[in-house]
Amino acid sequence: MAVPEGLVLAVLTPFSPGGERVVPDWLAGHFAYVTEGGEVNGFYLFSPLGEAASLSLAEKKLLIDTAVAHRDRRSLIVGTEGTDLAGTLEIGRYALEKGADALVLAPPSTSAALSKKDLYGFYASALKSLPAEPRVLLYNGPGDRDRALTFEQVDDLLAGFADRLLGVVEATGEPGLARAYIERYPGLKMYAGHDGALGDAAYYGAVGAISAVANVFPAAPKAVLRAAATSDREEMEYAQEHLSRLWALIVSTANPVGVLKGLIPLFGDPGMTHTRLATPAPLGQLRQIEEQIYLILGMEDPLL
Repeated sequence: MAVPEGLVLAVLTPFSPGGERVVPDWLAGHFAYVTEGGEVNGFYLFSPLGEAASLSLAEKKLLIDTAVAHRDRRSLIVGTEGTDLAGTLEIGRYALEKGADALVLAPPSTSAALSKKDLYGFYASALKSLPAEPRVLLYNGPGDRDRALTFEQVDDLLAGFADRLLGVVEATGEPGLARAYIERYPGLKMYAGHDGALGDAAYYGAVGAISAVANVFPAAPKAVLRAAATSDREEMEYAQEHLSRLWALIVSTANPVGVLKGLIPLFGDPGMTHTRLATPAPLGQLRQIEEQIYLILGMEDPLL
């Protein structure tokens, strides 16, 4: 097992027009595009932007097989979130058997209705059923506070399952939280999971950064990580400002998946993919966003 490090792509799930079926072959071309300049060090399947809730177990397994075949020695992280424990474990075990380096364990999509005790029970049951190896990343994401990962929960899980925990993905982007995790849990690996807050996390010692923007502009988050690695805070903040503006522009549409998928063919990757749960972004909206991106990045619009 290789510990995932550096820039990890939050992979968008490829679908046919209308979302009728997955198109696994798209991954090969997209992986080649985002790794062409050496920016991306790993891949994260079934992130919250991967429309995973729409995927059957068979579709997930097919995409895992494809990612394993085309990752070219780069690390592979697989998200396991499902609607129940059985589905979570089936995908987790399958991914590890096929060669995934780590799993992201997040509460089930129904967990808003669970008590804190029940949430701990879910985590404990899942960890108990997985191999006794440090392969599991806990996930703290934005949204419903009932699904938030607390220090108390991490303390309890470490007390019982330290041999299975690799680290934490901090994806809320809350200022100072990644640093707090790093300082409180020196034995765990920290991964920043929010494009608007990669720099600080990397500067204070996060070993990896998970980026959705990297699907279109892998050089933008990589610039943040390179600056953080040299402890050049001024350069890191400059690069982070550009990345944050890109991410803010994308999420301001309230349709980040549709927008990211629409932007991919506009900025170099010839592969076009489609949405299933998300709404396809209208071309007029994409053109407006494209113009603003040229301004953010100081690029010349080829249409001018």
